[in-house]
Amino acid sequence: MVPNLLTNTGPGDLFVVRNIGNFVPPYVADGPYRSVIAAIEYAVSALKVPEIIVCGHTQCGAVEALHKGAEGNEFRYVRKWLELGESVKKEAKFIIGKEASEDELMRLTEKLNVLHQIENLMTYSYVKKAVDAGELTLHGWLYDIKTGDIEYYDFDTKAFQIYKEIEEEHKDDYI
Repeated sequence: MVPNLLTNTGPGDLFVVRNIGNFVPPYVADGPYRSVIAAIEYAVSALKVPEIIVCGHTQCGAVEALHKGAEGNEFRYVRKWLELGESVKKEAKFIIGKEASEDELMRLTEKLNVLHQIENLMTYSYVKKAVDAGELTLHGWLYDIKTGDIEYYDFDTKAFQIYKEIEEEHKDDYI
């Protein structure tokens, strides 16, 4: 997935942090995930970005690996990284129940993952301060690889909505 193609922006218009599963580790001073923490700190504190979009996608390999595992010696660090998604996996399994299909479980996990990463962003004091001051807006998106649709999380209705259903006058609020 190429964010600039999705948002119709040019090179350098977006500050992009990409990683497996779009995980945002909860803030821990001097924690093990310093590169992600440093990128968020720089984006919010130095660049003063006005918006952060956590954008997941369907058919996510990280979500599949959460449920099926990443076996083998060559995935030692991947398995450690995937531990960041354990709570998402457990929540999805609890909500959806045992009767759900694998596809339903994956879609729910992908959506919950986006929301958990937004929650994790709020553990960063400078993110919370900027959000509370109205200087930063957080968004949650899920890109459907098959259809090209974007679902955004509507914090008012507490549900994902298809982007194309947004009323014309509100489209700028989400892109």
